[in-house]
Amino acid sequence: MIYRNSAALFLVLFLAAIKPSFAAMDCTFFGSDEVAPGWVCDAPIDGLEVQVTGMSRASDSGIGVMMETASQSAREALGFRLQIISAQMLTQYFSGESVDPAKLDRINAAVAKQISKALPAEARIYAARQSKKGDLFILLGLDAEGLQKVVQTAIRSSKAADPAAWQ
Repeated sequence: MIYRNSAALFLVLFLAAIKPSFAAMDCTFFGSDEVAPGWVCDAPIDGLEVQVTGMSRASDSGIGVMMETASQSAREALGFRLQIISAQMLTQYFSGESVDPAKLDRINAAVAKQISKALPAEARIYAARQSKKGDLFILLGLDAEGLQKVVQTAIRSSKAADPAAWQ
């Protein structure tokens, strides 16, 4: 079967495609002139293959609720980003083969459904910072090992959940 080593190939293609380049920039917290760490503005962090920033507005509910809100928004953003990246990886992987576009769409959809299920165990918070206004920002990301686990788990799970899409 041509798909047996797909997870390893996906990871290689992914790592080659996702490293954006950023020029030096001034980074400020949303809605203020206060200088923020570069990761708040999506500047890449060494050791992270995929990263997103989550945010929660200042709240009287306390820092715990704010952390949960920022974490949830970051996980949603990370899941969405990984769905896009996995679709690009699958398209690249199958571009040299005569795969029906409708079949590729089914495979993409099957993997995308599994990304959010595989993500929580591997994604972690690498940094958190509160602005002077009280807004909370967190950096959520995946290192290379975590990314590999998420992709492999999503592919395996999609094959089990929707085997027809892979045949």
